[in-house]
Amino acid sequence: MLDQKMLAESYEKHAPKKPPAKPRVGPVDRLAEPVSDLHRSDAIASSRICSLQTEGQDFPDLEMKGCLVADCILSACDFSSSLFEDVLFEGCDFSNSSFELAGFRRCEFRNCKLTGSLFIEALLENVCLQGCNLSFASMGRSRWKAVSAATCDFTGSDIGDAELSSVRLDDCRLSGANLFGTSLLGIDMTTCLIDGIVTSDSMAEVRGCKMDTHQAAAFARKLGILIADA
Repeated sequence: MLDQKMLAESYEKHAPKKPPAKPRVGPVDRLAEPVSDLHRSDAIASSRICSLQTEGQDFPDLEMKGCLVADCILSACDFSSSLFEDVLFEGCDFSNSSFELAGFRRCEFRNCKLTGSLFIEALLENVCLQGCNLSFASMGRSRWKAVSAATCDFTGSDIGDAELSSVRLDDCRLSGANLFGTSLLGIDMTTCLIDGIVTSDSMAEVRGCKMDTHQAAAFARKLGILIADA
């Protein structure tokens, strides 16, 4: 039988203690706007990238620091192994783009579309996601450190075998998401929609997370436990 006190202590130990660090982006009027597109040999720093539209372009190993990226449509593009530090993404569409093996440090995504995007083996450290659509995104074997997601849609996404540390989820939709092999220890799921999430038969993934009564009852039924009527 599980020791509920020890389980509660483990939850508190792994729960996030503070929000992710904000990106260090200077005042917008002091950011230079790039003359050309993202095809550059050197790193893009302290720049505004606004209303850029392109599809199916390759930008591997791109480096971007201290930038604002706003209202861009960069769908089906390849950003594999790129590095983003202190970048604010606002109102952008990255549908079906690849960020495989990319690194994000002190980044914020506001109202961005990332449907079907690839974050396989990507690193997300001090990242905030607000009002974003990540349905059917592939984030297998990714690493999340100090990540906050609020009002985001992860429906049908693959977050299997990921490492989550100090993660906060608020009002997120994870219906049908694959979480096989991903520990949710220290994560409060009570405000999230988690129907149909995929776990192992033992459901070890959900040990040490927090659920409300209805959510917990659904998992109990999967374990073959009969729930008595109140």
